[in-house]
Amino acid sequence: DRFFPRRVGSMDCGKEAVEYIFKVVEADTELMIQHLDLIFKWFTLRICERENTPTLIRLLEMMALCLEKLTESDYVLLDFEAAILVPYVLEKSGHAKDRIG
Repeated sequence: DRFFPRRVGSMDCGKEAVEYIFKVVEADTELMIQHLDLIFKWFTLRICERENTPTLIRLLEMMALCLEKLTESDYVLLDFEAAILVPYVLEKSGHAKDRIG
């Protein structure tokens, strides 16, 4: 229930799951890297189902933290990892109604 809602399209689980991922990312960069594809897939799913602006903001903060940790570790995204995330972030950034000011 933490990562996936009972109701399709719901962000009910968003806050708790994002906070859990934040803790993992902050505590263990190596663990984050080992599960990066799963984290990116979950993030992509959640950003596409956005209903709750505060949760979306927290998702974006979490992804920024992930990318900072990857940079600090001199990690280079593999093509398949980038392909999971980049197209959806680019698509969402082009929608005026989805922008956060």
